[in-house]
Amino acid sequence: MLDLPCCYNFIMSLFKSGAPSPKQRERLEKIRARGRKHFILYTGVMTWGMSVFLLTSIWAWYDSNGWQIPSGRILSHDLIMIFVNLAIWLTAGYFYGASMWRRIIDPKS
Repeated sequence: MLDLPCCYNFIMSLFKSGAPSPKQRERLEKIRARGRKHFILYTGVMTWGMSVFLLTSIWAWYDSNGWQIPSGRILSHDLIMIFVNLAIWLTAGYFYGASMWRRIIDPKS
């Protein structure tokens, strides 16, 4: 006989696509009331975009310089790349937020 792990029911409950609970519906209504722009700005740009930007910037800085501050030309190149990455990740955050709005908050439109 197959011995299933004790957390099988919990794991399978994650894949159920039932109707949202009253608490979940209330939360979705609050998000809808704030609007699409607010959701995209805070969820996509500020939360996802800035988080990814900070993680990738710190990782890239450490990978190329360690924890040292480089001199002159290298520093100016690194700062330019930081601003380019900021623009890229904030733009990606916008599209991530818009995608999440369409997928989760307003799937009918």
